[in-house]
Amino acid sequence: MNSDLGTMIEEVKKTIDIPVAVITNGALLYLDDVRKDLLLADVILPSLDAVSEDVFRYINRPILS
Repeated sequence: MNSDLGTMIEEVKKTIDIPVAVITNGALLYLDDVRKDLLLADVILPSLDAVSEDVFRYINRPILS
């Protein structure tokens, strides 16, 4: 995920007059700043890739701090 996501969404919304959607695997949705930036989007589409955390990590290999 880009650290300038909020700015990118704002700039896109200034340029076009259609809803902005963000498709995400949701791996970073636990971060407050990520959720705050995503609030600027009109639609947020998180995917559900797995039924357990182990399978999720195998598929997505998220980088966690």
